[in-house]
Parts: sequence; structure tokens; C-alpha cells
Amino acid sequence: MTKVNVQLGDEARDTVSGFAGVCVARTEWLNGCWRMTLQPKALDKDGKPQESQTFDDFQLEVTRAKLQPVGTKLYAGPAVQVTDEMVQRFLGWRLPDTFAPDCYVSFDREGIKKMGDGSHWPTGTNLLNDPEARAMLEHVLEAALTPKEPQS
Repeated sequence: MTKVNVQLGDEARDTVSGFAGVCVARTEWLNGCWRMTLQPKALDKDGKPQESQTFDDFQLEVTRAKLQPVGTKLYAGPAVQVTDEMVQRFLGWRLPDTFAPDCYVSFDREGIKKMGDGSHWPTGTNLLNDPEARAMLEHVLEAALTPKEPQS
């Protein structure tokens, strides 16, 4: 897999021509090339957006990371969808060795360790069912994708 230098929402500059703008599109080509489309921030002399240009990823340098949040409800674009696989991965996640049950729940940590293969170690949670875990993940992702004011 090719490492992509510029991400959607980054402000970038073409190192050959000096053309600069916000990365608004990304395409992957059959030969493994990534092409990034830059939209200039400035308007033309008539007050209209300037024409965007497309460049190979390796030819660009990031001048300001994530100028605009990408894929949020406020900006349209692809939103992150919670999938059945995500819910099952959350519910099947092996709890860390340091987890501590509460509310009078007992857990024989040493007894389970003595069983050997770790297949009896707790996973996920018994506090949430599938629809509740989905709602929790959607809540977490919504917060992660909410636009934040740029820091100066």
C-alpha cells in the first residue's frame, strides 16, 4: 500500500508549480498512483472560485494539516457509519489485565490465568447489547467528527 502524504482537508502546495489550495479530492489509479485535487482558497477577479488542479501525491507538501474537518454532517461528504463488524469487535474486545469489575461482580483473575490458553478471559461488556453498543459507538464517532475551531 502506498503511503499518502496529503490527506483530504489538508492545505497543500505543489512543489513544482507552487500552486496551493485545500485538498478536496483524492483518486487512486491502477498503477498505485494517488492523485490529489487542490482547490485554491482565493477567489478570482470576478469573485468566483478558481479552477482546481490535480497533482501526484508525492509532488505535494502539506502546508497546514486538516484545514477543514472531513466527512462530518456539517460538511457533507462521506460520514463514518457504524457497522455490524465494528459492534462485534467492540463487544468481543479482550478486556485488559487491569480491568476491575464493580457492583459486587466477582472475578477470579488468577483462576482464569491458570486455565492456560486465555480463552476464558472476559471480552466486551455485559452492560450493552448490540443496539446499545451501536448507539454508543455512533455517539463516540459523532464527537470525534464534530468540527472544532482551529487553534491559533
